[in-house]
Amino acid sequence: MADTRRPWVISALALALFLAPTLQAASLVGFRALNFASDRPWNYLAYGLAAPYVGVLLWRRHPRCRFAAYVFLSHEIARGLHFRHWDAITIALAWIAVLQ
Repeated sequence: MADTRRPWVISALALALFLAPTLQAASLVGFRALNFASDRPWNYLAYGLAAPYVGVLLWRRHPRCRFAAYVFLSHEIARGLHFRHWDAITIALAWIAVLQ
């Protein structure tokens, strides 16, 4: 019988992506960490829709879930470079390394 347990890294990344809308909402009351910020309209789309969607793909083990995660994490790295958020870049690179 095949092992049906979800790898810990997939579960952890899915959970982190599911929490993204909450962290983005927290930016409305002053939370400023990683790439979360209330003054950037794109964040609401990226963290309110895209992050949870990638999380669902990971949780359901969709055939393209890893690709979607790599695209989202690459997006995080690009935004981190643009806004000079080195913590966001480091975390995204760490997730990519662990997924490898």
